[in-house]
Amino acid sequence: MFVFKSPAPIQIEQWEGLSGSPFFSENGELIGMIIRAVEQNDTVFVLPISKIMSYIKLVKKIEDGCS
Repeated sequence: MFVFKSPAPIQIEQWEGLSGSPFFSENGELIGMIIRAVEQNDTVFVLPISKIMSYIKLVKKIEDGCS
């Protein structure tokens, strides 16, 4: 899990519904998926794309074994 500090104060109503959205670096590279934003300490939790891809590969392997 990656933990980022938001440069601007998090106002939770602006972050509602963003869980599951992509999270990009300043260079436009996909880092992962937003899991949660915490208003009290301006923290954003992100699931790394490498972890997401490992889950996708596992599901594909399982599906390929079932066909």
